[in-house]
Amino acid sequence: MQRIRVLMGVLLAGVLIGIGGTVSGQQPDSIRYNEEFDPLKLNEPRPAFFEEESQQEADRQLQSDTTRQTGIQEGNTGSDIGYRVQLVATPNYHEADSLYSMVQDAFVENMDTTKAYLVYDSPNYKIRIGNCRTRDAAEQLLERAKEQGFRYAWIVRSSIRQSGENGSP
Repeated sequence: MQRIRVLMGVLLAGVLIGIGGTVSGQQPDSIRYNEEFDPLKLNEPRPAFFEEESQQEADRQLQSDTTRQTGIQEGNTGSDIGYRVQLVATPNYHEADSLYSMVQDAFVENMDTTKAYLVYDSPNYKIRIGNCRTRDAAEQLLERAKEQGFRYAWIVRSSIRQSGENGSP
């Protein structure tokens, strides 16, 4: 029994000495870190997104997407900032597409509005109508939209197509 106590005392002393060495925060001199690594000196090829051609292709794709959404091409003198009436905004593509078709078939034809637009602005799909240059023309279009059942429609500023001299084309 005496031997077990002595053995336990020696083990406990050894553990405490071992812990004491690491608690002080000193690291052994044998561990050295190589701080000479420089990733810029690896001479690896540049990623594709740094290439000029890739940037031009991305710009063309962005322009194509913008043209598809708004129907307005860059440099087109027939575009200006004006107003449209937004009928609905929904995150559901299928709901937006069916409403867009309904607006194209019935609403636009009955109200002599030039065009309806389906715009994706993350995370929502937005259905807008009209190309109003003045706020008054947009308010008249808003009233007609509310009469057609779009009671939560509202006016938004947007790039519009110009045609004619009055408030809405």
